[in-house]
Amino acid sequence: MFSALCGLTLTAFLFLGTYNLMLNPTTTKKGTLIALLIFTVAAGGAFGYWSYKFSKKYAVSVIAAGCGIVAGIFLIKLGKLKFKGATFIGAILGAAGGFYIGHKTRRFVKSVGTSLIGSFLFVRGVGTYAGGYPSETAVVDDAKDGDLQVSNNIIAYFGGFLVMTIGCSVFQLWYFRDDDKDVDENDEFAKEDEGRTCGCF
Repeated sequence: MFSALCGLTLTAFLFLGTYNLMLNPTTTKKGTLIALLIFTVAAGGAFGYWSYKFSKKYAVSVIAAGCGIVAGIFLIKLGKLKFKGATFIGAILGAAGGFYIGHKTRRFVKSVGTSLIGSFLFVRGVGTYAGGYPSETAVVDDAKDGDLQVSNNIIAYFGGFLVMTIGCSVFQLWYFRDDDKDVDENDEFAKEDEGRTCGCF
């Protein structure tokens, strides 16, 4: 979806920008508009494909680099380093470190991150229909005030959330264990083994 939105956005931007800034709406022929549309759709499709390949390989690394920038600046402020360019250096080092760590652990980050979000949404959805789901805001406020009462509902829902998160993370780490390996893209069974392949093969 992200890549499709990137492609559609670029297509619309190129078409409307060219039409409004470079063409005369009253004299432009339909053939010119059709050619422009074909060109912009092709350019948008190419950009969407490139963004898909890029995000598939580097999305986690880029997000981790952003987090590294924040961490680097925070550490500079925490250490009270005030020499010229300290903040900039901290941001650069944080971005480089975050990008490297994100790239090396992307499968782990993706597996745990998607499991965490998916488990929360699932448990939250079950709680909406089953009833007794504790309010997240109330739990946080009570914990801050030291008045948190751990009820059976909290234990049950949190336990289910925790078990699902761990279980889904382990499953994804196992199932996608070969995703970071370099294989022949033309071999559709390159990442398959007997445990993950239909018996007829």
